[in-house]
Amino acid sequence: MLNATELNNRYLEWVKEQTSMKQLHKGTVRIDSPFTDPFNDGLVMYVSEIPNSSQIILTDDGWSNDNLESQGVFIDRSPQRRKLLLDHLASFGVNWREAKLEISGPSEDFGRLKTNLLQAMIFVNDMFVLAPRPTQNFFFEDVAVFFQSNNIRVLKNAAFMGQSGLTHNFEFSIPGAENVPRKLIKLLSSANNSIFAKAIFTDIYETKQQQVEPTKFFVILNDRNRKNQPKPVNKDILELFNQAGATPVPYTKREEYVATFSE
Repeated sequence: MLNATELNNRYLEWVKEQTSMKQLHKGTVRIDSPFTDPFNDGLVMYVSEIPNSSQIILTDDGWSNDNLESQGVFIDRSPQRRKLLLDHLASFGVNWREAKLEISGPSEDFGRLKTNLLQAMIFVNDMFVLAPRPTQNFFFEDVAVFFQSNNIRVLKNAAFMGQSGLTHNFEFSIPGAENVPRKLIKLLSSANNSIFAKAIFTDIYETKQQQVEPTKFFVILNDRNRKNQPKPVNKDILELFNQAGATPVPYTKREEYVATFSE
C-alpha cells in the first residue's frame, strides 16, 4: 500500500542525492539542482553573502534570460511580457534585476529562498517557451482565456504554505462555497516533461497536507503538438498526478471540465 511518509522520504532522498553544491570562492556557492529546462539542461543558481549583514542573495546569474533569448524571446521588448513576468515573480518573492532572477533574505531562510528561486526559474522556462502555433500565445494566457470565455472566476498566482514551511505557487485558484470545495490549479505547458511534473507533484503534495477547508487539485496539461492537435501524454505522468490526489486535465479536453470548474 502506498505510504505518504515513505513516499515523502524517498522524494527528499532523491533531491538530496541529485543536488550538488560547490564552493567557488569565499562567500559564493554554486548549486546544481536536480531539475532541468525543456532542453534538459540543469537549473543552476548561486548563493552569496551580502557584505556586512546576516543576509544572503540567491541568483540565476542571468541564465534564465539567456535561455529565453536563445529561443528568440526578449522580455524587455514587450511590455505585456514583462508585466506578466514581474507579476508572477512577485508571487515567489523574486526580483528581476538587470536580466537576472534574484531573491534575498536571512541565511537561516536558505531553504525557502532556494525553493522560491527554483520555482521562479522553472516558471520562466516553462511559461515563456512560446507555444508552436501561429498565434504565438503563452499557455498561461490560453488557459486564462478559457476561464474568461466560460465566465469562470479565478484568482491568479495564489501561494500556499506547505507542510515543510515552504510556499508553493498555483497559477489559478477558484474559491469554494458551501458544500463546494476550493480548487487549486497547476499548469504544465510541456505535457511530457517528467522533471517539471515531479516539481508539480511536490507543490500539490506539500500543499495538500496543510489544507483545512475542502480542496481539490487539478493540473492542466498542454497536450498539443506543433499542428495544435492532441498528442499522447505519458501515462506515468498522469499516474503521478493521480497519486498526488490531483486531476490531470488535458488542454484539448478542457471543455469537458467547464461544469467542474464552474461549481
